[in-house]
Amino acid sequence: MRALVIGGGVARAATALALRQAGAQVTVYEAYEDPAGQVGSATSSMARP
Repeated sequence: MRALVIGGGVARAATALALRQAGAQVTVYEAYEDPAGQVGSATSSMARP
């Protein structure tokens, strides 16, 4: 399965992570180089190998 996530805010980053964990090949499109700033750092703890 392939998924496209538009935007890199906290909710969409969490969605992308959940899709990836479910086995999807995920592409995220974001307008900003650093989309979520320090707020997005909270989602890094959800990423698992």
